[in-house]
Amino acid sequence: MMVLKGTREQMLAEIRKNSGEEEALLLAKPSNSLLAFLLNHSKVKKIKCSKGILRTFPKKSVPALAKIGVKLEQAELKNGRPFLHSGIAGKIKQMRSKGLQAKEIAKDLRVPLRTVYWHLNRKN
Repeated sequence: MMVLKGTREQMLAEIRKNSGEEEALLLAKPSNSLLAFLLNHSKVKKIKCSKGILRTFPKKSVPALAKIGVKLEQAELKNGRPFLHSGIAGKIKQMRSKGLQAKEIAKDLRVPLRTVYWHLNRKN
């Protein structure tokens, strides 16, 4: 899958490099000229983009894409900053169930005490 992000020049270079790909993921709002370049210089049959980009997609482009057989889909993308301590939530709850105090858990896992309390107070 071709991932298009960054400046216009970076997206054009990515299209040239991956011209044989059939899927494209748009992580930046495309212009009509960029879409035309994408369709003329690649074999793309499916374009995925976030909900926000899909809302701002050039209105005349949507029916035109459907007419030439290119599917436009909403991709499930997570917004925001990546979660730093994603793998420790289960460990924290397991250690707490064994009777360890929050300070001991933080020391053993080498995470801030505040992070331990945050995970313990989470509903999930």
